[in-house]
Amino acid sequence: NNWRREMTNSVLHQDCLFPPNDACDVCGAQFYTRFSFMFPGNMWTAKCSYIQKLLSPEKGGLYEKLKRESIVKFFKLRLWGQLNSTLMEDRVDYFGLGRYQLEHW
Repeated sequence: NNWRREMTNSVLHQDCLFPPNDACDVCGAQFYTRFSFMFPGNMWTAKCSYIQKLLSPEKGGLYEKLKRESIVKFFKLRLWGQLNSTLMEDRVDYFGLGRYQLEHW
């Protein structure tokens, strides 16, 4: 309960609801970049103008196409020794493919 309360307090804080500048579009207590870009607890606030720019995660849409292209590029760069990855292993859920696509959106 404490964790949930702190997450809620963070996203309802004045600095999240009314940011002091336009440097951020999304705000939350924690932001992770491992496995996926995510806010733990799925608690965050965002500007409506930012949400309107997001691509729809519909199957076969532009989001899926660009996601697949970026994953192929990721593997190529890693294979060529141009990229080090912090992923422990290559798993479909880490890349947001298949049924995990909506979870990554």
